[in-house]
Amino acid sequence: LAGGALTQGAHSLLLTATDKSGIVTTRAIGFTYDATAPRVPTTILSLVDNNAPTTVGVDAEAAPGLTVTQRNALTLTVDPGSVIGEDGQPLTNAQGGISTVPPNLVRDMLPAGVLQHTFDITIQAPGAATFTTSARISFPNVFNATPGSKLYVESFDHTTGMLVINGTATVSEDGLSVMSDAGSGVRAPGYRANGTADIGVPLSDASFGPITVQTNGGTSAPYTRVLTSITATATTPANAAHASANPGQEVTLAGTGLTDQTQLLFRWRESGSGALRMSVLTPKPGSIAADGTSAILVVPTNANGAFTRQLFGASTQPLLQVVPVITGYDVSGGTLTLTGAGFLEAASTYNLAGTIITDTSTASPDVYYDDNTRVNIDEPAHGLGPLTVTTAGGTSAPFALNEMTLPYGTLRDVALDPATGALWMSGDSPLTGRIRRIDPAISLELQFFDLTNTDFGSTAFYAGGLQVTTEAFTLNATTVPAGSLLVFNGYASADFVTAVNQATGAVIAGLNLGVNYDLTSGIWSEPSLPC
Repeated sequence: LAGGALTQGAHSLLLTATDKSGIVTTRAIGFTYDATAPRVPTTILSLVDNNAPTTVGVDAEAAPGLTVTQRNALTLTVDPGSVIGEDGQPLTNAQGGISTVPPNLVRDMLPAGVLQHTFDITIQAPGAATFTTSARISFPNVFNATPGSKLYVESFDHTTGMLVINGTATVSEDGLSVMSDAGSGVRAPGYRANGTADIGVPLSDASFGPITVQTNGGTSAPYTRVLTSITATATTPANAAHASANPGQEVTLAGTGLTDQTQLLFRWRESGSGALRMSVLTPKPGSIAADGTSAILVVPTNANGAFTRQLFGASTQPLLQVVPVITGYDVSGGTLTLTGAGFLEAASTYNLAGTIITDTSTASPDVYYDDNTRVNIDEPAHGLGPLTVTTAGGTSAPFALNEMTLPYGTLRDVALDPATGALWMSGDSPLTGRIRRIDPAISLELQFFDLTNTDFGSTAFYAGGLQVTTEAFTLNATTVPAGSLLVFNGYASADFVTAVNQATGAVIAGLNLGVNYDLTSGIWSEPSLPC
């Protein structure tokens, strides 16, 4: 408390309890004190009958701005036993009342985009939290609405800070009053803002620009906002002429009348289904220019694709491209998982070394997690090298994928020539006895030779090893030049060592070791091999 009284805004009440064991438990209870709430006379309150519906009206003190006819049309009807207290139990001695309040007291509480309201009332029910059945409300038709037409019944939700629709109301045949329809009405006491309209708007270009409201009384002045541009730049956007950003990046809005309550419509596609979704974003706190001509917006983590960004009342709809980012990867059970942001379901291209994957469905590649930060790919054969992902927003910066998948079954062994970078491997598909030289950039075969019983001891290679020699040596009385490929075959019986010319695949020399070691690898080093 400041000076013995609560100040306007949010507060927290801290409760501390100590049990017999000395264990201390604390709990914070948050609440908001609204110093702008109107002070209404207690004389407006009427006792709610516990056995029959109670209709509460207003007098000149409760509604000084209305005529006698209009006051007669302003009523609230409450069903017996429908008033529930803060403890969730029915109030047996409930009271209820209505009073008009000056519009300026609640004008600033209305969400951005609400253009005007005709008059405001407060419905008071001390100790009450809600009505189990909506209280029926009747208003004077100060809206000049056509007899028989429908109007929304709306209330201001102090928890969310948004107007919520409680239902509809119908204008009477004589046009003097508006009565809430069955199932509609007041669900909880508090302020009532009337004369507002909640409209479903298609997000097409034609829906944006100056907004006017036309009634029998005339046409309102236009409600306008100006959103001139969005400024931001990311690496390799789809179109360099338009703004681009990575998820999490700050962008600058330019216009007029920008405030911390400016609500920008931000479209994106969700993971899994690829369905189009929309978020309402507000500027970064403290980033609004004093003259309202610029503000900073943080691109959400789940943002993706390329969409125009829209502001009600503004004609200009600038395009913002969200360029994806790759930050890491993991491989498990044939699945390549990429981590990052900005991934787009069913509308992306993944460019791996030697392989391009076009994602046009919700199957693999499968973007998952609600924030579009991971994608699972049934891993195809691909080489070592840079990986990029392209969406409608642009192409990610290259990511060094230090992993290669080969299309030749179970890998038995590899040998790398340190001088030339040549990569040799053995696998078991489609032939178990084929040794291949692979292009690491595309993971495809450049050269091969097949094992024979004469030169390698067997035609299969399930166990053994490969090595490129760095020095010349003698094998079975034959000189083997440096840079030759050695094949250690543990599947043969007995085990066999063969030297092969890398360039031609021709056998240089071979040696039967005379013993069946069933070796699974091998290496030559002077003088370990007395040949």
